Amino acid sequence: MTCTCGFKEIEHTADIAVEVWGDSIQVLFNQAAMALYAIAAVQMIDGIESSALQLDLKGTDIETLLVAFLSELLYYLDDGIFFTNMQITITECSLNGELSGGRKALIGREVKAITYHDLDIQLQDDIYRTRIVFDV
Repeated sequence: MTCTCGFKEIEHTADIAVEVWGDSIQVLFNQAAMALYAIAAVQMIDGIESSALQLDLKGTDIETLLVAFLSELLYYLDDGIFFTNMQITITECSLNGELSGGRKALIGREVKAITYHDLDIQLQDDIYRTRIVFDV
């Protein structure tokens, strides 16, 4: 079974925006994380691995949950840590899971924040889609 998922950068006047899609909400969140790492131009430092991280996040809706998830990743990214494995479960407005394979990284571009601008997760033809704007 193949995954219908991915992300691509789209035009935005001041910041950096991406369109993200996935065949489940978990895949959409994972692709959003990969987009964050791509925007930040993460470069792994070989041989250094940190411990796993347990996540338990809540949001008022699925969009605030996505921002909370990406903001958590950004917090660790600011310390030079990114995660290579993400096992997450999303139910209504909560996210539980484990991030592992934490690696030390060099960051090529500073991402200041994840914004709510144009953020609206929609299900179209069995594919979840959204736009995310990163404040850089």
